[in-house]
Amino acid sequence: MARKAKNPPIESKEKELEAVEATDEAIFGEEVLENSGLRELVDKGKDQGFLTYEDINSMLPEDISDPDQVEETIQMLMDIGIEVLESNNSANDDNSDAAPETIADTRTTLTTVESEVGRTTDPVRLYMREMGTVDLLTREGEIAIAKRIEEGARELLQACCFYPGIVDRILDEYQEVLAGDRRLSEVIVGFMDIEEGIPPPALAQKKEKEEKGESDEEEASGPDPVEVKKRFSSLKRQFNKSNKACARTRTSKAAIKEQEKLGEIFQFLKLSPTQFEIIADPARDALEIIREVEKYLFTIYVKRGKMPRKEFIQEFAGNEADASWSEKIAKSRKPWSK
Repeated sequence: MARKAKNPPIESKEKELEAVEATDEAIFGEEVLENSGLRELVDKGKDQGFLTYEDINSMLPEDISDPDQVEETIQMLMDIGIEVLESNNSANDDNSDAAPETIADTRTTLTTVESEVGRTTDPVRLYMREMGTVDLLTREGEIAIAKRIEEGARELLQACCFYPGIVDRILDEYQEVLAGDRRLSEVIVGFMDIEEGIPPPALAQKKEKEEKGESDEEEASGPDPVEVKKRFSSLKRQFNKSNKACARTRTSKAAIKEQEKLGEIFQFLKLSPTQFEIIADPARDALEIIREVEKYLFTIYVKRGKMPRKEFIQEFAGNEADASWSEKIAKSRKPWSK
């Protein structure tokens, strides 16, 4: 009997530890939400006992727009005990339902909740259902996105002209095309300053060809070789000028001016996907490193140092490469800078 009497105190201590850990997690979640500018959203959720997707969308800060960030926010709200529902009707229905008395009733109720529209509490299903309310892209929307992609590609190609070894590599590839060792389509597939638009659907193209009596074999593929030769000759001339200007340094005014002229020619070449990937990979790798470092700094300043999220974004912008920025922040007379 004496041995059995020792068990209750041990179990009670374990329960106390679990309660403390749960409280710490909730406090940490609330602090993160506080620093993220979501205080009003948390207060509203606590007042009414739940939040709807409409509440979250209308009260989210402007800097939280990425789907991953939205999912993290929803998860943090659920971690601190705020239920996320699709509509107010869901909350009313939940309050009116009586609690099941048996295991069989519980299973039936859970199955019904998962199957009814607006009643599921699974974040993934809620997110997928919310995605279904967004209209599909129209043809005009596709064209707008395609133009934005081309603008990004042009900016990348123009920036590559300031990086040694890229333009001369493409020129060498074109020389292999002239020598017959490589196909033109393996190097370049078109030009970005010639309006091509988005082709109609495949069925419409096939029908149009049948009406004209054309076949796929008769259609010439790839850019005009004459136009390609003209542009690569211009690119070669400007590349030689840029090399002369950059012989001593690439940062002088004359060198920068010649590299900008080189970029104005190079940016309109629509390179093949293989060539573009080879060029873009170093830029993507560098961007990935930058994002990892920024995420690490965000963790130190916002999550550990309790610096407000909005203030971090405002102060950090423009000081990414300033090694003394951390010292300036530490010396500022802010409550969280101590």
